[in-house]
Amino acid sequence: MTHMRPSLRLFGALISLALAAAAAVEVAIALLWPQVLPSGLAEWVADLSVPHYTVAGLLAKAPAAGRSVDVDAYLSPAGQPLCGTAAQVVLADEPFAAELSLLGTRLPNALPQGGWLAAAGAPSPLPYRARLRGHLEAAGASGCAGTPVFTIERVVRVYAASAPAAASSAWPTWPRHEEAGEGYSVPLPPGWHVEGGRGQPLTLRAKQGPSASISIATYPGETHHDPYEPEPGPALLQGRRWSLFEQATALGPGSPATQGLAGYRIERAEEGGGRTTSVLFSAHGRTYELSLHYGLGLGLWQPALDAFSGVVAGFGLAAPPEPSPTPPVRQALGAGPFLRQEQALAAGCGCLNQEIDAVLEQRLVSEAQARQLGGPCAGFRGHTDGVWALAVKTPLAKRTGALRLFLDAATGRELCREEIDARALPTPAPEMPSSAQMPPPGARPPKWIEVDLSQQTVTAWEGDNPVRRFPISSGTASYPTVTGNFHIYRKMTALDMRGPGYYLPNVPWVMLFFEGYALHGAYWHFSFGTPISHGCVNMTIPDAAWLFQWTDPHLGDGQSDVISTPCNPGTLVVVHP
Repeated sequence: MTHMRPSLRLFGALISLALAAAAAVEVAIALLWPQVLPSGLAEWVADLSVPHYTVAGLLAKAPAAGRSVDVDAYLSPAGQPLCGTAAQVVLADEPFAAELSLLGTRLPNALPQGGWLAAAGAPSPLPYRARLRGHLEAAGASGCAGTPVFTIERVVRVYAASAPAAASSAWPTWPRHEEAGEGYSVPLPPGWHVEGGRGQPLTLRAKQGPSASISIATYPGETHHDPYEPEPGPALLQGRRWSLFEQATALGPGSPATQGLAGYRIERAEEGGGRTTSVLFSAHGRTYELSLHYGLGLGLWQPALDAFSGVVAGFGLAAPPEPSPTPPVRQALGAGPFLRQEQALAAGCGCLNQEIDAVLEQRLVSEAQARQLGGPCAGFRGHTDGVWALAVKTPLAKRTGALRLFLDAATGRELCREEIDARALPTPAPEMPSSAQMPPPGARPPKWIEVDLSQQTVTAWEGDNPVRRFPISSGTASYPTVTGNFHIYRKMTALDMRGPGYYLPNVPWVMLFFEGYALHGAYWHFSFGTPISHGCVNMTIPDAAWLFQWTDPHLGDGQSDVISTPCNPGTLVVVHP
């Protein structure tokens, strides 16, 4: 064993003491008269005496206002002025993104309540991460109540000049992971690894950085939303906020070609301020759900979002997908049976509380034609073999005075109603005399009247069955009774009648069917069975009273006069020679 001589040990101790003394003197000179030392050396020596903090440490135990300190921080644009100052840069222990980029869209990312500083005097260009020297402003002097302001004096060291570039568009170069049993494969982002799979949900997890994972689950059955079917819709969309999604938009324009899949994007807020974004694709009897859970605020890690966008863009099916099914809108009328026109009108009256003043248009159309007619009603729920489309004037349309009403042509169930501009529809022509046509057997209305001028009789029919027949007196050759098909448009219990050479007060049981032509009782003659009138159809008073009560429009209690409406229509009158 070799022993150092005492003289040498003493010499070494003296040298160490001298060096320490020289260093102390140099530090003192650097602090008091830095201009006498070389700049680099002076800064290095001065740095030794400046306290060093993280942002969290600075917030937890703040130094005196105005005292210079060093802080390592990410410098991020806030995207908005911070409190009452012009500061728009956030200092934090994690990077902050005022916007997040995900699946080809940009969404706002709100600042959390704490955990950051507002930076004043931020350098330009702004480094991504750096050591900064500066001082906290006094709370009263900053003008930002509750928001600590850090004034940057200089940048001590730059750790990273710019943020990492998004690598999602490079997904074609990433290695692929295949799940042959599930019929798909996905690109594996750099720095991520695979967990699970082989018949179980697959998870892609980042090896570094904040905890982030992408999950891929497979479900039996395809998921397709029919916008015309009543809720709740497909199980995987129930209770979720979803929108249509196309794979080609995952990375925005100019990105590499995808398999062209289409499906749904689902957004879900999580407790604690996080969010989950999912994408559903369907093909070959399966639904594939790709999901990413991520934090917001300072917890947002954009590289995880970029990785998810790349995985969605690169998701591929082993077999090419079939075209997405379209909603089964029925293009042509079905076989029926459908409601007759008058039945459909009666159903419409029921839907509108009998408040229809006039029918502007009534058409039996296919589902596809009805959707083309409708404005807001183009999206009515359900699929039907036929639709009765009624355009009506009604006081229920407060704005325009007119409604379009869609009814299921088979049942009369209301499908939809919407206000329309009646001026865009043709004005209904007044009822004109037409050649008399007997309703065909099997399609006759529930009530109708036959006036046989040759036999001088009136017959009341209920469908195909005659209910009552009685003699009449019609118009003479000089004043013939009009022939054709008509409807009773007004009924009065009594009416004073005037004409060339006659005046008949209180003519009873009057049923007007065309202009001044009417069926009514006659008290001034008894020549029934012989044409004798000025054109009206005369009956005995008892027969007229019975027919008045049997026909429509219906008189309410206490009424003596009623005008027919679409919801209280008059009985059909067929007058033939």
